[in-house]
Amino acid sequence: PVYLVDLKLYPGRIEFDYLPENTQGVICQPIGNQGALILGANAPRSYTKQDENWIEGIADKLAHNLMNYEL
Repeated sequence: PVYLVDLKLYPGRIEFDYLPENTQGVICQPIGNQGALILGANAPRSYTKQDENWIEGIADKLAHNLMNYEL
């Protein structure tokens, strides 16, 4: 995952204007090659390595399930 630990330090933070105003940390986790899981936190550096591992596992599970889903 890409972990932006403190949004105020990044010039691209305006790209996350759909998140609540008090969002200070963001994780961008790819979901396969079809999308991304975006998670925000209200405090900088609030995600642990274990959190990142869980998020990666959830994204992998979502990618697998979405790949098997047919319209």
